[in-house]
Amino acid sequence: MDIQKEEEVSASLLQGKNGKTDFYKNERNRPSDDRAGLSDDERHASKKITIAIADDSVIQHKIWGLLINRNAALELVCLAYNGQDLIRQIETSAMLPDICILDLEMPVMNGLSTAKRLSQRFPTIKVFGYTSSEDEHMKKEMLKSNVVAIFSKTENRNLLHTIQSINESGNYRTA
Repeated sequence: MDIQKEEEVSASLLQGKNGKTDFYKNERNRPSDDRAGLSDDERHASKKITIAIADDSVIQHKIWGLLINRNAALELVCLAYNGQDLIRQIETSAMLPDICILDLEMPVMNGLSTAKRLSQRFPTIKVFGYTSSEDEHMKKEMLKSNVVAIFSKTENRNLLHTIQSINESGNYRTA
């Protein structure tokens, strides 16, 4: 599927009942070029757990959108098709997400490279990996890059439950 078609599918996923895009449910999450003077902590300020996702699969975008939008404690603030796009969106956003969920295998910038870059640039963002791969070496490298935990792509709900649980306890070091 070409990028334009992928963007159209994701845009339709994020449309509200009134036909308007409600991707940024909270206006404070809307990207802004006026971020000067805001600390990372100020950009994190939100009552809901805000989540950004990078995955090259349109189907995974739909699944995540449905799961997160059904949970009142969570808010999807960013969907990207690769790590480079995710980082660009975060850099231009008025608010940092609390959590990033990264597919390990993506074009342009994979999950490992993205996790390393996020750890350096935005150390307050908690990063989770998820994959359909059985590559243990890649998983170990991700965990060395400050990734909290890695889940199988069949465990989306378990991943969201874990995010909520450790957010409540404040203990992000589970792996």
